[in-house]
Amino acid sequence: MKLFSKLGIELVSAGALLLGVGSLPVIAHADGDSMTSDATINVIKSTQTGSLKLVSVPSFTFSKALDSADTSLTDAAPSGQLDVDDETHTASGWNVTAQMSNFTDASKQTVSNGWYMGLGMQAPQFTGDKQVGDSPSDSSATTLNAGGAAVTVQSAADGAGLGDWQTNFANATLSLGTLPAKVASYNATITWSLTSGPTSDVTTN
Repeated sequence: MKLFSKLGIELVSAGALLLGVGSLPVIAHADGDSMTSDATINVIKSTQTGSLKLVSVPSFTFSKALDSADTSLTDAAPSGQLDVDDETHTASGWNVTAQMSNFTDASKQTVSNGWYMGLGMQAPQFTGDKQVGDSPSDSSATTLNAGGAAVTVQSAADGAGLGDWQTNFANATLSLGTLPAKVASYNATITWSLTSGPTSDVTTN
């Protein structure tokens, strides 16, 4: 009797185990599932702030002998460079124009009939450690007419010209339509103007 009881317990236990296995839930797996996620770049404002300004502009000196027939003079090494520094972090671009007055003598008499100066095309050089954005355009082959209107010398498009940029106008040439008739110094003023987009400071020298 004890043996039967023991066998009965074992049979009942085995049946329960088999029943449990048979009643396990069936898990279905779908084929071809896909999901998407995002990758985002957040460009945050720099902790360093500043403005847009002209740091320096070049001056030119041309020399000739009174008995020389040369009417085209060259300044191989102008004093200073065109230096534009954009620290606004707005990347709104900027433009530099130049306007040359008439040449006058010591008595302020105009002597520059038909005189003009060619700056030539020059490439601006970035002076910082890391350039951000595009470069400003090379300076155009600009001609400054004595007593004439302002002309564009260099420009930076939207997203360009950030940081400090210097341009060396070596070998600028001055063409004289009429030679001066006396030994003297003749002077003209070049006005360099820097303008920017609506969100940047503007400094004009």
